[in-house]
Amino acid sequence: MEMGMTYSPWLVALSIGIAIAAAFAAQGYVYRVAGLPRRDRQVGVAMGALAMGTGIWTMHFVGMLAMRTAVPVRYGFGWTFWSWLLAVAASYLAFAVFLHDVNGTMRLRTRGAEAVLMAAGIVGMHYSGMRALQGVRLSYAAPWTAVAVGLALAGSIVALTAFRLPVRMPELGWFGRLMSAVGLGGTICGMHYSAMAGTRMAMTADAMTAMAVLDRGQWLAVALTGAIAAIMGMLALALLADKRAAVRLQRHSDMKYTALFEANPDLVLVLDATGVVVDANHASLEMLGYAREEMRGRRWSDIGVPVGPHGAELMPCLKAGAKGLELQARHRQGRGVRIDFTLIPMRDGDRFVGCIAVGKDVTHQREEEERMAQVEKLRVVGQLAAGLAHEIRNPVTTVKGFLQLLREKVPEKEHYFSIVLDELDRIERITNELLVMAKPQFPNFEEHDVRLLVQETLTLMTAQANLRNIELSTAYGVDIPSVRCDGGRLKQAFVNLVKNALEATPEGGRVCVSVAREQDEVVVEVRDTGPGIPDDVLQHLGVPFYTTKPNGTGLGLTVTQRILQDHDGRLEFTSIPGQGTRARVHLPIGVAVSTAV
Repeated sequence: MEMGMTYSPWLVALSIGIAIAAAFAAQGYVYRVAGLPRRDRQVGVAMGALAMGTGIWTMHFVGMLAMRTAVPVRYGFGWTFWSWLLAVAASYLAFAVFLHDVNGTMRLRTRGAEAVLMAAGIVGMHYSGMRALQGVRLSYAAPWTAVAVGLALAGSIVALTAFRLPVRMPELGWFGRLMSAVGLGGTICGMHYSAMAGTRMAMTADAMTAMAVLDRGQWLAVALTGAIAAIMGMLALALLADKRAAVRLQRHSDMKYTALFEANPDLVLVLDATGVVVDANHASLEMLGYAREEMRGRRWSDIGVPVGPHGAELMPCLKAGAKGLELQARHRQGRGVRIDFTLIPMRDGDRFVGCIAVGKDVTHQREEEERMAQVEKLRVVGQLAAGLAHEIRNPVTTVKGFLQLLREKVPEKEHYFSIVLDELDRIERITNELLVMAKPQFPNFEEHDVRLLVQETLTLMTAQANLRNIELSTAYGVDIPSVRCDGGRLKQAFVNLVKNALEATPEGGRVCVSVAREQDEVVVEVRDTGPGIPDDVLQHLGVPFYTTKPNGTGLGLTVTQRILQDHDGRLEFTSIPGQGTRARVHLPIGVAVSTAV
């Protein structure tokens, strides 16, 4: 007798939900081991196969329980167990092949193997599960069977392709994973109910005899309950593992961020879309001298003044990115810091959301370049000076001699002769300074106490200070070591600096000369209380023939710099308009220097 079939909608919905949940849980286990070496994938593949195979098996038998027949049916334990094992084994093989091509880069026929294995597991489990039915005679309509097999194969191809989307497009997130799980779960259910549409069942004589004592099989209900509980447990474990993996990933990302950001030896600033500092690494705090809280909230334009071709257009540089953008920044303590920036814009699609500014301190590099340029300039000036001095000095001496003779014969023009002779004396002073600068020097380096050289210099300058009522004071530090130098030439440099300070200081002012040790250097500082020097003038100090004095030659500081360079020293000026100027001479301690220039 052929048996009619109807379905319970609630159990059908439950079977579909089980298939989707199983696919989602299996997907989680497989994704988690996708990036591991092959030998480390086995546990994840096995757990994914267990979840998937059990889900296929449970969906099938819940679908069978949803079927309403005229008489009860029962199931044999052997075929029921083998159908579950077949589903698990086929899922394992399909996922193993899937992980060989998780990014979808292999050939189409290789990728098709995973779909064939998954379809074989779905179809094989269904028909072996049907074989477990007892007390009924089964027959299958060929067209529906073909539809069911074709649906299993096509659905597996589409579903496993969709499985790759969350790997290749992580931005899809949970939605992408859920959609791919729905695809595979729908394939399982579609194959089952298509196959059942072509299935005909007829009750056998044994079933008629056993109708009074048999029902659908209490053991199967217990097994299905356990399987559903196992799938839900696996799903919960997969979700928990995903959460823990996300926490580990975030922690790993934070560690990489800390290594790249905080431990970076270069300055790194994170700026928002308006050019405001959001975060600053440790190197930037040391480079600029500010605390992290002080850096946050500062505008990009407050960091420093652009130097070079970029001009003042800082915001366009943030949006477009830039390399080699130099800013003249100022340390919290007031000293200048030259920073070479590389700007890396951050975008969300086409929208500019911020910028990462990576800067390198090039202060010493630029100072060295300027020093080398100054050395080359002095060399060229020295060559020019040697020629000019000899060409000018002889005719000036001749002219001066004849003017002296004419002066005696034309006494009524004494005033004019005085003016001309004064100008000739000025020309002689310039040529003498040019000769000093151009003449090769053979310094006599010996150990000298810099304090004694300073004191001898001040002895020479005391009379000039007294004439203008200027207080000339000294301040000597303790434990000042001796310096290997040419005492006479170094004293000449000190005379030039003190003379400039006295000339810049108004009557009643003060000039202080101090000597101190700073690390491996002896620093001599000449500080005056004059009007100060503007920034545009300060940067030209030491340039040959550049002077602001009415009767200056512009060679005094040039000669001073030449002397200090011969001693491997350097000269620095700082000035505040209205408060005075500081000239600092840095001399190395115990450094071997050249003996001929």
